Amino acid sequence: MSKKILINAIGLAIMLAVTGCGNIVDSEVHTNEKIISDTAKEETEEVTENSDEAVDLLDQFAAGEIEAGYYDSDYNFKITDLNMNPEEWDAYSVGDRRDLDNDGEEELIMNGPYGGMYLDVKDGKVMVLAEGEGSAGEMTFVDYENAIWIVHSDTSHTGRMLYNFKKYKGANNIIDEFDLSAEYYDKKKDIYDETSTFTYRNQTITMEKFEKLRSEILGIE
Repeated sequence: MSKKILINAIGLAIMLAVTGCGNIVDSEVHTNEKIISDTAKEETEEVTENSDEAVDLLDQFAAGEIEAGYYDSDYNFKITDLNMNPEEWDAYSVGDRRDLDNDGEEELIMNGPYGGMYLDVKDGKVMVLAEGEGSAGEMTFVDYENAIWIVHSDTSHTGRMLYNFKKYKGANNIIDEFDLSAEYYDKKKDIYDETSTFTYRNQTITMEKFEKLRSEILGIE
């Protein structure tokens, strides 16, 4: 065999080997892409099924067909057990739906006294995610740092201004919590000043910092 023929043969062999490897790599890439695609599809279908179930159960509760319960007690109730008389101050009414626990599924807001209650679905049952706790724990929610926080506040009592913030990730799963507060029990006019005690995440802060955080988080000037 001539030297030229030998070189051509070696070159052809190398080309075939490289092409074969390329086909193997392409095959592995396509296989991995299919696995990822199938997994994402299954997860999407699961979320959709869960969302459909949650919507259906919340609809049933709002229609008075099923009960809701609490995580910390055995007490169950129907919507008909709540005061639904719109002429009374402590009446409840069916409100909007929002994702309040940052899990991609919407909860049911029941408008009512002290902020009402937020209802979620857990393990096939409607549950109270959070509710107003009287004048010392009026409830609302805020969108802060790309997440929803449920807020309980006490601003109607003498000598204090307290806010508690909870961030959930799914039903009954608190992943972050902090307090923002001002205490001024010694002030005769019930107004805080630079000498009052201000706290954020268990750390003492200045009045300026307190007002800045309250404005950023709650929009209160």
